Amino acid sequence: MIYDMLFDYQKKTVNALKEYDSCGLFYDVGCGKTITSLALYEDKLVRRLVDKLIVVCLYSKIEEWQKDIEHFFPFSKVLIFDGKDKTLRDFRKGDWDICIINFEKTWRNKDLYLISNRTMIIIDESHKIKDSETKIGKFMKAWETCTPYKVILTATPMSKGYIDIYNQFYFLGLLDMSLNEFKKKYCIEQLVFFPGMKPFKKITGYRNTQDLDLLIQRYTRYHKREIADNMLPEEIVIPIKIDSKYRKIMKDRVYEDIVLDKVSRKRLADKSLCSGTIMGKTLVSENGEPLNRIYQLNKYKINWIKDFLESFQERVVIYYLYDHQCEQLYNMVRDLDRPCARYNSTYKEQATFENNDNAVLLVQYKSGSTGLDWLKSAYVEIFYTLPDSYIEFYQAKGRINRIGQTHKPLYYILLAGDEKSADNLNYQALLNQEDFTDDFYDRNFN
Repeated sequence: MIYDMLFDYQKKTVNALKEYDSCGLFYDVGCGKTITSLALYEDKLVRRLVDKLIVVCLYSKIEEWQKDIEHFFPFSKVLIFDGKDKTLRDFRKGDWDICIINFEKTWRNKDLYLISNRTMIIIDESHKIKDSETKIGKFMKAWETCTPYKVILTATPMSKGYIDIYNQFYFLGLLDMSLNEFKKKYCIEQLVFFPGMKPFKKITGYRNTQDLDLLIQRYTRYHKREIADNMLPEEIVIPIKIDSKYRKIMKDRVYEDIVLDKVSRKRLADKSLCSGTIMGKTLVSENGEPLNRIYQLNKYKINWIKDFLESFQERVVIYYLYDHQCEQLYNMVRDLDRPCARYNSTYKEQATFENNDNAVLLVQYKSGSTGLDWLKSAYVEIFYTLPDSYIEFYQAKGRINRIGQTHKPLYYILLAGDEKSADNLNYQALLNQEDFTDDFYDRNFN
């Protein structure tokens, strides 16, 4: 039984939630949401309340879920829902016990509406469904009636406040109201005016939240990882020199063929400049493929990382944003004659990282800030460029701050320029648990 393998806090969660049809696991990063959710499924399976399971997760986590499921349920037939004809035929025939599907495949497949009401659904990283206006959010809202048995998993259920739980709880069947009714009852909204834009409403606070708090307390469980004082993660801010042309470019809003005529363009250029490059107009290659023109102004961040890697010979994880940054970092690491692995939409070089004690792993946020458990073999992360999303930043740090980590996690945050640079403003937004948006940048840059 999976239950017998659980930690005490996980057993308490199963005991408290197993009688509910739907529930939420809001454990901190690295506290074992996956195994606890599978224990809840096992309990309902043993009591013959359900006979099938669908797991919805990020594409990058399919293999991890498959591995865990095949370990705990070796006699169950697992189907990876990839959208191919054979897969669709097997799904329609019910020739499976457990099905794993990524978010993007859900709303594209109407067959999912035809599942039995004895099917249990687990939504991993359920903050992905919190926006009821997205295709995934709308699908999950419509999927709610197909089965009563559902579990949502996330370490960041309410990064923007109570509004984030509306769609998640609607999916669970715990909120029976429209989004407008939810806002009217629980949200305090203010009309915001910007020159040249249509006025819009912005949530500035909440009311009557005791009702929502009771729902959260009853149907969800939260666990914060207990860490010994000598194992508490440490963030180390590394100030990096800014390019001498930086201020002039930001003031003139022009560089070569680049015109920063919009706040969005200026913010992205600022972020890129803080890492020593600026992207020009998209060109077209001889074979018709688009190419981004990259202007290299300096290598201050690259050189800092190079110096660090020359003196530190253990595993290191480096997070980056853009493809050209990955290429530059990869070439630099290879020049140091160290094993270098990449984890992005194109490369999944896990074996290289795991098989070499001195390997460097380059991770793109969208591909690897969530779900990867094997990064904990490293205890150092370098944030070459920060993400805009607070959730991605929080989750990225959690990749090495997990159960099983034997060293104190160290996060090196590389920040170029003064307090008004994009790097520093980005970091300030993330420290405030906010996303780094055009609006935040525009309000704080000048």
